[in-house]
Amino acid sequence: MDEIYQQAIVEPLRWLGRKFYQIDTYVVDGFVWLVGFVPQLFGFTLKLTTQRGSLQGYAATMLLAVVVILLCCSFRTRGMPDTKLTLDDGLGLALIAVLALPILGAIICAMVRGAKDARWVALVVSLICFVVTIPLLLNYRSLQPLSLGEISSTHFNFNFHIGVDSISIWLLALTTF
Repeated sequence: MDEIYQQAIVEPLRWLGRKFYQIDTYVVDGFVWLVGFVPQLFGFTLKLTTQRGSLQGYAATMLLAVVVILLCCSFRTRGMPDTKLTLDDGLGLALIAVLALPILGAIICAMVRGAKDARWVALVVSLICFVVTIPLLLNYRSLQPLSLGEISSTHFNFNFHIGVDSISIWLLALTTF
């Protein structure tokens, strides 16, 4: 009777227990290790690439993050399904981009290590500013004087207005060229 009990009940349960132990060891523990390892690897990589002891890099990164957060939180059309972006809104955003891109380019140039790389960054940012200015030049007759470029936010309680007229649009183009 003991041999039948051993072969019918104990051995299959022992075999099943070994299989569950292997599943727990390799699958469950492997998944838990992976869940802990991925953020650790990301943090280690981020530490190697960003934390180099450069105070200018830290300040530029913080300033860039503040600018991105403010721009993401400040547009009024976000979250309003019935609001449509008009030509004047698009031109206003282009005007704000022409104002903000050199600032962001200067931040990036401050983060770049070599002078040659900083020159390339400055050239690319200047070309992007000029390309963004082209729609403003092509549609300057449709512009309402001093009415373009509005950023306002109910979250931070601020308003920012910028505008151009028929003379300053050409000065803006000369500045970006």
